[in-house]
Amino acid sequence: RRQVPESRFSVQSFPIFQLVFLGSYAETVLSRFSDIQTLCSTAKMTDSGAPRFMPAGYDSDNTTEDELVMPGGLNDSGSSGLGGCLEDERIKIVPHLGWRAGLLEQDFEIELVPETIATWFEGFKDSFKTYKKGPIISQRLQMFYMNTQNPFEWALKLFANCPDHSSPKSSSLAYTVIEELNSFKKRYTPATDQLVDDNLRMVAFNFMTKQTHCLLFRLAVDTYELLRCREMFVPKVRAMLARKQYKEAGQIAVDLELFDHFDEHDFVMPLFLQDKISIAEDFLNRAVRLQRPVVQLLDSFFSKKESVESLCSRYITEHNVTDVYYSKLHQKPLSKLVQRLAKSYNIPKEFTPNVNKMKNFGALQFLCHKRYYEKGLNKDSWDEMVRDTVSEADRDLQLELVCLCSGFGDQAEAAKWAEHFRLKRKDLPLLVQDYFVENEGTAPRSRPSQLDEKWDDPVATETKLTLPLDESRVHLVDSREKFFAMTSDLSQQSLVAFDSEWKPTFGGANEVAVIQLASRDDVYLVDVLVSQLQGSDWSELAKSVFNRDDVLKLAFAPSTDFNMFQKALPAFNVSYGPQSGSTILDLQVLWRKVDAIKSFQFPFQEEITNQNLSNLAKLCLGKKLDKSNQFSNWAQRPLRREQIQYAALDAYVLLQIYDVIAKQLKAARIDLNEVLNGLLCPEGKSGEGGSKKRSSGGSGSSRRGNRGDKYNKRPEGGSSSRDSQQQNRNRMRNSFERPPGPNLNSVL
Repeated sequence: RRQVPESRFSVQSFPIFQLVFLGSYAETVLSRFSDIQTLCSTAKMTDSGAPRFMPAGYDSDNTTEDELVMPGGLNDSGSSGLGGCLEDERIKIVPHLGWRAGLLEQDFEIELVPETIATWFEGFKDSFKTYKKGPIISQRLQMFYMNTQNPFEWALKLFANCPDHSSPKSSSLAYTVIEELNSFKKRYTPATDQLVDDNLRMVAFNFMTKQTHCLLFRLAVDTYELLRCREMFVPKVRAMLARKQYKEAGQIAVDLELFDHFDEHDFVMPLFLQDKISIAEDFLNRAVRLQRPVVQLLDSFFSKKESVESLCSRYITEHNVTDVYYSKLHQKPLSKLVQRLAKSYNIPKEFTPNVNKMKNFGALQFLCHKRYYEKGLNKDSWDEMVRDTVSEADRDLQLELVCLCSGFGDQAEAAKWAEHFRLKRKDLPLLVQDYFVENEGTAPRSRPSQLDEKWDDPVATETKLTLPLDESRVHLVDSREKFFAMTSDLSQQSLVAFDSEWKPTFGGANEVAVIQLASRDDVYLVDVLVSQLQGSDWSELAKSVFNRDDVLKLAFAPSTDFNMFQKALPAFNVSYGPQSGSTILDLQVLWRKVDAIKSFQFPFQEEITNQNLSNLAKLCLGKKLDKSNQFSNWAQRPLRREQIQYAALDAYVLLQIYDVIAKQLKAARIDLNEVLNGLLCPEGKSGEGGSKKRSSGGSGSSRRGNRGDKYNKRPEGGSSSRDSQQQNRNRMRNSFERPPGPNLNSVL
């Protein structure tokens, strides 16, 4: 149709098209350019006058196809020629960026006219290569925008002519062009209403969505004010969804605030299934109407009749979701997602029944494992946790409890709970039914199980540690007056041990219930739940005791405790960490330190597989801690006597262990103060010459060492020494009067 001189036929002759060769012979096409010239002269015509095939770049007014068939037989030499290589291959024509970029798919002219602007832009690109992104480039672009009639239109033309517009980075020329336009708009506030119409906004949208740079798109949203006509882009987003571009569609919907135009099946659920949770949550956080339906839909994937994987696969097939991340479609990660979303969006538990039931089933299995396999729950703790976990209305969970107890061989316990929840005999396991028949007329509650009998065995209790203090020295702090008296007392001590307890929760947030603080003669149990303390009270405790450099605080693996304090008691701001310089001694770290010293030996030798507090007590004191009350309901009031005794001992035993380790270090001729300095003094705060001791006044003595002497001022034994120490403490207290506190005779 159009004569093209052979000398002018080249790729550069068609600047508005790019050649993309599809197939495995693209390199051959480029190397045999002379054969393409032959193709140009041998193009055949159909009866209608339109070319049947043509080279890339051949212009035809009657052709609308994007793909052109390459003919076979162009080379008579056989399959080795170009015709044989390209037989049945296709060449796809990729138009320029402005093609169909406007409203109603109108073309947007990207050519830089007049020639002076094209020449300026070529020089500008060279300058950008030299100076990169910076003040010089910014100034030149700002001057260009200032001297144009419509800087918004010219910015898009410059963007389309940037060599890096297809994959712009924050430091690229294409990104800089739009970024400087945004700065120009904010600085000079041009009349956007007159300069930017819907057609230009559509061009900007199409330009930016062809890239994968979300920051660039947000920049265009702000610069071209795309939110003014956001509904205009909904069909474009739906076209992306038809192409399964869930991530891009979701991100655009968030940036354009299209929260009322899409439902949970469009891209929110596909994004969850693709493990692209952040984008889905960004949309859900503002699409309030979808929050509950999405959580309920995710909850529906949990069922006792079918697996999570099976239900997810069914949804994936029905909605034709692609690129699914199957390794995350399991019970544990999905249940955590449902619980987190339900908590974040304040969705009541009745809207997530399946996940809640699954969580309760898991909690019940854990309790049975804890009681029957680990033997770490006594009868009272077991009963508390079961009643708290199994509700009176959940018959499935009640029956599961009976089945689990029966499966562990405890038919008496199974029968007890079956009678407690009034379950039908026919629904019970056969072994439990037989147990009822054999013990007809005898109440199951009157017959303790064999496991409960072991807890009451006097031989077993003799091997456990007991609190050496009288019960009158254990104080329940449940009011501000008692709290102030406790703070005053502990602030005058040189050595304080602490611990905390909370109610175990399954999948929910833990909350501190009791904080234990122990000196050598007293133990304080601070009731966090009922004491009604103010933030200033906790700040005073932190200031007077925990952040004092002359009070050594003992703990065992306290990181969890401090994390709990920060969540529940933000005013209780305690400095703790390897670089904090605090005088909080982790006895677990001290254990590892002394265990590496060859000359050090514990008084009692035993094979240890786990470095927990109970085993350390066994090495130092010859007996283990009774941890059967640790996993109990610390939120119920009043606390049981066994809970109070356990909580008091759990803090006081730290002082006993510290004394034993100090004694053994002395026997091994090892300076305790040097050990403390090595653990408490961070590297960056040590003295000169790399020494970790803190010296004062140029002397060789250590501040920490002096405090260590103060910490260890208690003699090793002797009643007269104890009396002397008590007299010194009385003088230190001056007019302090010990808080009476409950005697615990009425509490225990």
